Amino acid sequence: MKNNISLGIRKIARLDLKNDKLIKGIYMEGYKILGAPIDYAVKYYEQGIDELVIIDNVASLFNTKLSLATIKDISKKVFIPITVGGGIKSISDVDKCFEAGVDRVTINSALFHNLGLINQVAKKYGSQAIQASIHAKIIAKNTWHAFYEAGREETGKCVVEYAKELESLGAGEILVTSVSNDGKLQGMDIQLMESLANKVTIPLLIGGGYASKADYKMADYCNFSGIVIASALHYNKCSVSNIGK
Repeated sequence: MKNNISLGIRKIARLDLKNDKLIKGIYMEGYKILGAPIDYAVKYYEQGIDELVIIDNVASLFNTKLSLATIKDISKKVFIPITVGGGIKSISDVDKCFEAGVDRVTINSALFHNLGLINQVAKKYGSQAIQASIHAKIIAKNTWHAFYEAGREETGKCVVEYAKELESLGAGEILVTSVSNDGKLQGMDIQLMESLANKVTIPLLIGGGYASKADYKMADYCNFSGIVIASALHYNKCSVSNIGK
């Protein structure tokens, strides 16, 4: 961990989609429709957010596809890095995402069926183009397992060991989301952050439950490269300008 706090990690807004609607739930379930994702994307961009992560949170579960029309509309109005995911299962799906104007893809469920997809994306677009996503659930004291299908399916894989595996396979960065804290607005999983600190050398992002500057400072202290925030922004519990303050 760091000896000094830099407070320089990336501030990333997460937009969860269902088709062409922005949604948000708790524990990645019980989704509420909030509105048009482009409105939120533009608002956060104008407020100074560093990046956007846009994920169709039910595409893989229901075997549907990410709304590329929505992504194209957002990419025409938002000029910061955009990462997208949801229902991506093949290099062809990845191609379509990049054609829509994104900078990176994020993949979760498909990796449990085809880990080779990481290498395929990295070989074609570079490792910086592939973000591996981990849905982390605590199953015992100081023990987290990786899940998929929006946190519904257990893999039996230890989150820390899985993160190391994803790095070895060529992922350019990793997004870890605490399913247990997601949407609760009661603070992030500090123990999870501590368990992951300095375990991989590629950029590591943390999401799930952001509530205050203490979460941002802890993520920075544990050497995370970015903090991913959804509910706190969507429900005006914080603004982009005061993240970490």
